[in-house]
Amino acid sequence: MRLSPLAVPLLLAGCTSLPWSQDAASGTDAGQPPLKVPAPAQDPGPVVHEVAKKPAPPSAESLGKAAAVTLPSSFLPPPRASEYQVWRCTPAQDLLMAFSEGDAEASHDWLRLWSRRHAYTLERVVSASGERYQANAGASPAEKASGGVKVLPGEEGLEVWFKGSEAMLQNARGNLECVQDDRRVIHPTTQKPLLVAQGNEPGWQVSLDSEHNLLTLTAMQGLLESPHEAQASERSAEAEAGARSSGVQVVKLPYRVAREANDSRVLKAQLPADGKQGEPLQLVVAPGACFDSMQGAPYPLTATLTIAGQELKGCGEAFRYQSAVE
Repeated sequence: MRLSPLAVPLLLAGCTSLPWSQDAASGTDAGQPPLKVPAPAQDPGPVVHEVAKKPAPPSAESLGKAAAVTLPSSFLPPPRASEYQVWRCTPAQDLLMAFSEGDAEASHDWLRLWSRRHAYTLERVVSASGERYQANAGASPAEKASGGVKVLPGEEGLEVWFKGSEAMLQNARGNLECVQDDRRVIHPTTQKPLLVAQGNEPGWQVSLDSEHNLLTLTAMQGLLESPHEAQASERSAEAEAGARSSGVQVVKLPYRVAREANDSRVLKAQLPADGKQGEPLQLVVAPGACFDSMQGAPYPLTATLTIAGQELKGCGEAFRYQSAVE
């Protein structure tokens, strides 16, 4: 269909009645307020996340008042044990043993055996002759098969058969023939510290308080001196003909347990300002047959004292207290 020339103006005229035609022509709308464009948002800046503050380390005073470290059973002799026994074995190996002394309430006796690096608990079992002890004797076959029983290196199949002053030790690795050689009497008493460790050349001793996290270090004079102080002491020694060699230094320090690896205990402390200022002290104690480097006396613990990077070896002994775990 074709529109006539007259119809075109009429159609355009009709368009002027559309709502937006007047706005487009006048550029304003008298009936409504002008449109407000919001201002651009201000830059909030970088997002800062608050970092949780680390708790402040305990003060020396609070450490010194804390309860004493808890000792594992492998540090301790059996209840009512009267002595440490030394057994020399072939092939060459030295073992330390301590036997419980049963009473009317005990269903069986047992012993604790220390090798160079481990401590084992063995229970007495029925034997046709002599005395026979086995590790994990009370565990059922199902517990052993399921892995529910923790087995230490060398403990699998561990058994000791005593006949007088001789013993046969066997495990999954082989056999040892042993003879009793030495002994040292155990004196359990509440008057002693929780633990004592000591070494020689230079002489030192660390004892742990049985109630609080406090250790007492007794050391030959010079061990706790700074290099400058040591040089001054040497010059003084030349003039005094070695008078300083007889002296000792004693300090009491709060300690903390830095970490625990298996049955060992790692204790750390800080030397006072009048010694090696700011220098750390660390004592590592672990179960293991140990023999004094001068007298050969047997001990059930190995000890390593580190002072300002200087490592000193020694032995130790723990005493049975209510705070210790058996």
